[in-house]
This record gives sequence, C-alpha cells and structure tokens, in this order.
Amino acid sequence: MSVLHGTISRLVGFALIGPLLLATSPKAGAQVTLNLTTTQQTNCTVTTDAQGIRLVPGGTDLIATGVTLSGTGCGTPASPPTPNPFAITASPSSGTVGTTFQLAWSVANATSCTGSASFNGSSTSVPGWTDVSSNTTISPRTVTLNSAGTYEFDLVCSNAAGSASGSTTVTVTTSGGGGSCVAAASRQTSAQVCYDGNATVCTSRDVTRFEGLFGHQTTSDPPVLFPGYDGLTIVVKDAAKAGYIASQFTAATTIPPHEFGKFYKGDTFGTHPLTFSISPTCGDFDNVPNSTLCKNIQTIPADTFGVGWKNQNNSDIVLCPLTPGQTYYLNVKFTTPPTDSTNCNATTCKLPLINSLGTSQ
Repeated sequence: MSVLHGTISRLVGFALIGPLLLATSPKAGAQVTLNLTTTQQTNCTVTTDAQGIRLVPGGTDLIATGVTLSGTGCGTPASPPTPNPFAITASPSSGTVGTTFQLAWSVANATSCTGSASFNGSSTSVPGWTDVSSNTTISPRTVTLNSAGTYEFDLVCSNAAGSASGSTTVTVTTSGGGGSCVAAASRQTSAQVCYDGNATVCTSRDVTRFEGLFGHQTTSDPPVLFPGYDGLTIVVKDAAKAGYIASQFTAATTIPPHEFGKFYKGDTFGTHPLTFSISPTCGDFDNVPNSTLCKNIQTIPADTFGVGWKNQNNSDIVLCPLTPGQTYYLNVKFTTPPTDSTNCNATTCKLPLINSLGTSQ
C-alpha cells in the first residue's frame, strides 16, 4: 500500500505539488495509471491495482494499493550489503566423548543463519546446531558431542542480497574412564567384545568406559554414550576370572525422567554367577548408594538379572536411583572365579551381558 502526499487541486483530473501526478478522470474502484515526473525520476509509470486511488479517510492524502513501477526513470531500490565472510571458532577445538563445545562466529548484515553438520564425512544431526531455527543469527551456539570421530560444522548466513558461509572441524576421541579404583590392580581395562552369538565377531574395546561395553552394535561403528543400545547382547570374550570391569558413565541431564535400564547376564557360555554394582566409586561392590537396589550378588545359575537404574526423579519404578549429571561406574565381576573348562582358560572366561532400556510410562 502506498500513500501519495500532496495538495489536491481537483478530484477528477488532479495535480500534486511536489511529485507531479497526472491522471484523466480516475474512477473509484478502477485501476489507475499515473505518469510520475520529479527532478530525480522521468519516464516512470505508476500503476495501481483494481482499487485505484482514494482519499485517506479524514485526510488530504491519496492512498493507492498494489502499486507497480515501470519505465526507465523509476530508479532501483537500494539493496542491503551482502553478509560479510566469516569464520567459525570452536572452543575447545578438540575433546573427548561427552565434551561440550561452544561454536562462535561474527557476521554483519545477516538476517538468518542455518547450520548443517557431518560426522566422519556423512551428514548428521547435532542438537543445538542443526535444529536451531533458521531465522536466528545468535552466536555462540553450544553442542555436546557423544561419538568419537571428526565433526564438520557449516553455517550459511544470508539476507535479501546474498549469503556467506563459514565452517570448522572438531575432533572427538574416546578416553579411558579414570577415577581412584578399589583394588585397582584387579581392574580390567581392555577386552575382546563380541557382537554375535558365537563370540567370533569381536574387537578390542576400552572397557573402562561404558561405551566400550554397550555403546557399539558392530566392530566398526562409532560409540554412543550411556545408556547405550537397548536390547544389546555382547560377550566379553576374555573377562578376567579374578578381576573386575568398571565402566564409567555420566547420567546425562537429558535422560527422560521416566526412562530406566537393566543389566543382565546372558544365558550362554556357562552358568557362572556374577556380581553387579552401580557406584560413584570405581570397583566398589560394597559402599554403593543403596545396598538393596544398586548391588546384586548372584548365587545360583538361574539368576540372570544383574542391576537396574532409573532417574532419581522417577517414582514409578524401584531401581538404583541416579542423579542426573553425576558420574558412576557399572562394576561387574564373577562372584567367584569359575572352574569351567569349556568356556574358560587358565585366567579368563566368556562373559555374556545384556543391556535393556525401558520407560515406566
């Protein structure tokens, strides 16, 4: 809608002081064509829509809707400058699985910025980056990366005149789960973890971290953090008879309140009873947060259930309560060193484990 300012001399066949508007007998409710002549603009035709022009109610201005300009003397509207080239800075530039990164940039003249990402060369979604509404230019954005590998972050910022882009690369690695361990010399730090029923498709994993046990589905896929994969059955092919596995994890604040999980002993490769615990302390099978819910000492072959966990805010189910954001260890060992000669050798045995996830709603 355009408002034409000036002084009306006549309603039919009129002229305006300032820009000169010439028309012949305009009619209400009809399209009007005006020839516009100013000191800056010559040979410019102004065309309204079917409503033509009319007086602003209670005023002396003319109003026109659907105005288009044609001709060589209309000039061109000024275009905004295109966004300036920019760089993206990642802080830190690399980190371990679970690290939170801040991605920052500075761009002028942009009205929207849209992010995309790739992981090890393939397109991926990253919460906080690829799911941010495209109409925001706010910097920085924060992302948490839960898989080991190389991430590339790309950003395109644009306005009506054009666009500019920036990118950065972040490397994420898996580090061993630390902590001061009970009987540290007995802690098993690496193992052959198998992903088939015959314990033949195996690879060496760092079992000091939870993802080394339940964060893979194959021998070559990138790891995912706690709570890992639902329904995953693995076999630790060389679990130490007289040692233990303590796998570190953090109960992330993003875990839904009603989600829970359970760890079981698989029903293959022997009937050796196991002892499970979930504790803030590495290798601790005794001083656990709740001795009834956070520890289970198997005593008979038929006892396959190990230990379960829940978000401490979940009142629907009775399992070991975890505080979101706190670090824990899943501790597992043979209750007594097995004597089985079929599934064991002198120092190790095959140990099947199952990870199960659920929701109480």
